[in-house]
Amino acid sequence: VQVTGTGTTRENITLNEKVLAGSLKHLGTRPSVQTFMLHIKSLYDLMEIQIPGAMVYSQAWSMRRMTSLFNLIVRRGHVPREASIRRLMEGVGLVVTSNSDVDCDALADAEADGDGDDFSDSACEGGESENDRTDDEELEGI
Repeated sequence: VQVTGTGTTRENITLNEKVLAGSLKHLGTRPSVQTFMLHIKSLYDLMEIQIPGAMVYSQAWSMRRMTSLFNLIVRRGHVPREASIRRLMEGVGLVVTSNSDVDCDALADAEADGDGDDFSDSACEGGESENDRTDDEELEGI
């Protein structure tokens, strides 16, 4: 896990795209810190590298924060500028298009099969776009 500066940013997601892609695929969009710790420790054990518990803990929290930031980006309903984030979105079953529509039918099927995630409902409700009415327009009949 690579991080830059303080705090979790889109740059962190880009730097760790391959790690996040595997995590999202195998652990889903809401794994706990403990789940990340278990998998990180197992990875280092497979490589026969000794790693302090504090390092496992900090890397697990970094992964959790990046996963949470990814979820927030997805919920916005807009197409991200970063190609890496778009690829991650496609990796979890979202269809990224120029007008930020997602494949709601595919998400509904995945949810019915038990493979759904927490952001499928909000992604399919539609989001703000440049074509929506502005806040100062009056609605007819009100």
